[in-house]
Amino acid sequence: MTGEKKESKFIKLITESALIIFSVLLALIISEWKNNYNEKVQTEKMMANLKQEIIDNQNFISSLLPYHEKVHEKLNNIIKTDSLEEKLFVDDSYFLWEVAPNGIIQGTLNDIVWSIAKTDKITNRISLKKSRILYEVYEQQAIIDFTISKIIDLITSREINSKVLLKENTILLNSLFREVSTQEKQLDYYYKNAIEILNENE
Repeated sequence: MTGEKKESKFIKLITESALIIFSVLLALIISEWKNNYNEKVQTEKMMANLKQEIIDNQNFISSLLPYHEKVHEKLNNIIKTDSLEEKLFVDDSYFLWEVAPNGIIQGTLNDIVWSIAKTDKITNRISLKKSRILYEVYEQQAIIDFTISKIIDLITSREINSKVLLKENTILLNSLFREVSTQEKQLDYYYKNAIEILNENE
């Protein structure tokens, strides 16, 4: 009887240990599945928000591009016809509003979602193809922001109101508007490509 009791206790101990191990493993599996599921849901939401940010930025750039092209065209025409003083120098100061009645830029290219996504290391959870196009889009946006800042720096400088530098400043300004228009065309292409790629299933 003593041997049988020992054997019974041993079997009971093994069974209870096995149940505990199974329970722990099951809990770990469920926890892992839940974490993966939550991560997948968060990634999908983040990607949807990124796509919307890109769509909104594309709509903005689509309205801004023709405006900047028109400013460049007007400046080019003024330089060619040598009518700088007549068109651009009024009351001893540079008068940009003759060619740019709406100012330089009427909004901003947003990158808030992208900044959050990078902090969240979104690129570790999506394909290389999608990561690459997202970096291309937002790097091009940064390039445009830099060119816009150069335009703003020029038109707010003291030198812009120098009559002696009128032609030189106008040629430089014209060059910057041509540059930003070219960059915006490239960005518009990146936007279209990004939207198409983000629509693809992983």
